[in-house]
Amino acid sequence: MYNPKIAIVVLNMNGKEVLDECLNSIQRLDYPNYIVIVVDNNSSDGSQAFVANTFPGVHLIQNKSNEGVPEGQNIGIRAALQSGADYVFTINNDTVLDHNVLVELANTLEQDKTIGAAGPILYSMKDTTTIDYGAGNIDWNTGTVVRSHIGESDALTKIADVDYVSFFFADPKVLESVGLFNKRYFAYWEDTDLCFRLKKAGYRVVCVSTARVWHMQSYTARRMSGFYEYYYTRNQFWFWKTHATQKQWVSFLLSFFFFTFWQRSAVILLRKRDYKAFRSQCKGVFDGLILHL
Repeated sequence: MYNPKIAIVVLNMNGKEVLDECLNSIQRLDYPNYIVIVVDNNSSDGSQAFVANTFPGVHLIQNKSNEGVPEGQNIGIRAALQSGADYVFTINNDTVLDHNVLVELANTLEQDKTIGAAGPILYSMKDTTTIDYGAGNIDWNTGTVVRSHIGESDALTKIADVDYVSFFFADPKVLESVGLFNKRYFAYWEDTDLCFRLKKAGYRVVCVSTARVWHMQSYTARRMSGFYEYYYTRNQFWFWKTHATQKQWVSFLLSFFFFTFWQRSAVILLRKRDYKAFRSQCKGVFDGLILHL
């Protein structure tokens, strides 16, 4: 039986406390032919020494600075290409993989070469039977992200066409052919951007309901006030500038400034009382409008 070589790329920054569970789940995978690449974005919590000493079989790449999410993943993908991997699976450090996830994802791409990227269903780390993230689609009329099946215990048909996936399982040569993740995004929306470039090149993007991953949402970002608010907002504008039609761009602007901005601001100011995050969101709006990719 043919088992294509798979490179699992784990992106890490100051995630020592979650890396152990993540890497141990990888060691329990029911798949015979994979390698693990940990890309560390200049952690200061001893992550590098922990990986080197506890998981000596892991290929550890130590960046000298924080390269951001997209470029960190690119570094891992390039290493996967050099290793001769047939497929690459990019995940975060705050994930736990189901033992069968590689089998399900590899079989999906092996059976249909029109698929450019496949992603798993993400389950909640707190309630392990509840879906945290199902199919990901874009509402071009409102400029919002639609995530289906949240809070449910079952999802989708086995394979569902979607607009984007967050954790990429793909042929690294296919990703290279359309361009890897755009490092200018730094964090957020880089996955959606790459999915749309794949779709424009004629590939399908799918979510595989039988491939399961448990994920702790925003483990790194939630520890840095304003990080999410700035990058998510700025990059949302960048994504729409890049991929929307003129009509969709206008619709997005109207929806954002008449509804989305005020809704998010109410959550930040009234519920969280985080004024730094509010200023970061405003800067994200300004930079998203003024700056270009």
